[in-house]
Amino acid sequence: MDSDLQVVKGISFKTGQLMEWVKRNRLGAGGFANVYLASVTKPVPRLVAVKYSSSPSPSLQKEYSVLQRFIDCPNIVQCYVEIITIEDGEANPNLLLEYADGEAIY
Repeated sequence: MDSDLQVVKGISFKTGQLMEWVKRNRLGAGGFANVYLASVTKPVPRLVAVKYSSSPSPSLQKEYSVLQRFIDCPNIVQCYVEIITIEDGEANPNLLLEYADGEAIY
């Protein structure tokens, strides 16, 4: 594995399930979070986008709540799970999202 890639471990808020992924390149940045391409390695391998905030974010929590209303909608990027990670002693919220390969999404 490339030494520049960061392995991240987290736990699902909803189920308590442990997850692990490799954080890859940054796909974008916004006002309250950054989005990274990631390869989930545990529990089920898949390519995802991870929306990551370095501090607790009410905006990220609200986004998760809104996306849960659109589960299985073919026109909305799916949010698989809300995760918390511990990095440098800090709890960080994350959303694991469907990776939509291609141009920017508006």
